[in-house]
Amino acid sequence: MDVHWSVFSTAFRKIREGENSFNGQGSVSWDLKDRSGVKVARGLYYLRLDIHSDNGGLKKTFKILVLD
Repeated sequence: MDVHWSVFSTAFRKIREGENSFNGQGSVSWDLKDRSGVKVARGLYYLRLDIHSDNGGLKKTFKILVLD
């Protein structure tokens, strides 16, 4: 299964994105940095997952609160 992930600000500006491939279960992690490698500010962000597998696809959006 292939997972494409994107992180957006509350203004829907794309902060970071990546892609992972899994055989079965797996996890996606974000190091709380933007594309330039700078740590993001405290606040609310959105994580969008686009999952593609042999059984079809799934899109999910999550809210992430960064406190550090």
